[in-house]
Amino acid sequence: MRIMTKASCDSAKMISYYSHSLIVILLIFGFRYLPTIAPLTDYGMQIIGIFLGCLYGWTMVSVIWPSFLGLLALGFTQFGSVSAVLQQTYGGDTYLFCFFMLSFAALITKAGVTDYIAKWVISRKIAKGKPWTIAFLVYTAAYVVGALVSVMPSIVICWTLTYQLCEKFGYTNKDLYPKLMVIGVVNAALMGHCLFPFKAFAVMMLNVLNAQLDLTVNFGLFTIFAFVMGFGGVVLYLLICRFIYRPDVSLIENSAFVYENTERLNTYQKQVLVILGLLVLAMFLPGFLPSCGVKTFLTALGNTGIVVAFLMVCSAIVLKNGHSFADAAELIKTGVPWPTMILLATAMTLAAAIGGETGIKEMFQQILGPILNGHGTMLFFALVIIIGTILTNIINNVVVGLILMPIICSFSITLGFPPEILTVAICLLMNVTFFLPSGSPVAAFLHGNSQWVSSIEVQKYSVLYILLMLLWAIVVCLTLGNLLW
Repeated sequence: MRIMTKASCDSAKMISYYSHSLIVILLIFGFRYLPTIAPLTDYGMQIIGIFLGCLYGWTMVSVIWPSFLGLLALGFTQFGSVSAVLQQTYGGDTYLFCFFMLSFAALITKAGVTDYIAKWVISRKIAKGKPWTIAFLVYTAAYVVGALVSVMPSIVICWTLTYQLCEKFGYTNKDLYPKLMVIGVVNAALMGHCLFPFKAFAVMMLNVLNAQLDLTVNFGLFTIFAFVMGFGGVVLYLLICRFIYRPDVSLIENSAFVYENTERLNTYQKQVLVILGLLVLAMFLPGFLPSCGVKTFLTALGNTGIVVAFLMVCSAIVLKNGHSFADAAELIKTGVPWPTMILLATAMTLAAAIGGETGIKEMFQQILGPILNGHGTMLFFALVIIIGTILTNIINNVVVGLILMPIICSFSITLGFPPEILTVAICLLMNVTFFLPSGSPVAAFLHGNSQWVSSIEVQKYSVLYILLMLLWAIVVCLTLGNLLW
């Protein structure tokens, strides 16, 4: 039997890396020279090549340099010059909004508010001797922290609390209850991360909708829809665990232990919470206020201007100790995930390019038209949701979203189905991504927690939830979705 040495393994990795990199380059610059297939235009062939090259690169090579290469390649098409493309990409309002919003979110984390919120939620006395109430509170904590900050802090904090609770009750990593809890925390954090439309993935999908159909989604309606579908999914997982998997919960039922939160919010943390509430309120108000001076002012600022204004005020305030209320430079340094921002920038620009005179929409209509003919809205809706949910558990959700959004934009109007419904549903369902570790960094993080739950167990206990979540999504879209849009 041949034994691979470290040197030979490194060599194989290098060969694989450069082979995949060559494919990226060939797709971006070579696809355009293939025979043009009607109804695609020559410009459409160029854009598809760049799009496929970036998708392949993001999946097989890296996020960074394929993103840069894709932008440079766009600068040699009719989309615009290199300088114009770069200016549109990194100077666009959507990109800047994400940049400043992530910077502001770092203020919440740095203040320690997220940890306090999670501990406060699970320390409610109603949890005494009630295993499923405890699970509900832990999931709620993960959901809230995921919504206010981000997925990873939510998972880390709530996993730590879960381990502490399991130790107190006498559970080990061999028991089913903690395994289900670990998976449930990830699901709740992901669903919480979808609550507001100013999270990076939602911003990207909504930007595609706006670029291709000139439609915008009201922030308030988005949040109502996302809460019902997302938190409903959290409850759905809890019900599956309780009534189908039915782990042994006697250790909790026979215990009088209640998690005690001895921490108290200090003055600074209270101030941060108030500022967060005011920021969210300021972004939602224009969608609900009648015509008045406040609405005019907030609309003129725009969401990006509102976030910048809050960061400016926080940076300008000097505390008694001589320090600024918020160090904006430090928040940018710690709060902005640059690989994500680079991918976001290129993905949004490519989406705008696809919406041009490429023939891509017409191509989708020719391919899917015969399949949908005579079946209409329901089949189209089911196809998008089912295919999207399956793919997002295999490859990156951004990639899947960028594949699906042109299809949604092409067929929704034709079939008389509001594209806003499917777009917001995609923002939720493309985050139900933990069946395989390749689905997302979060999925890889979950599958890497082998001390508490193995990859096989993750798949075993998540597959039923994913299937039922599809049904729940269809129900919400066809009922609440039709009411809102």
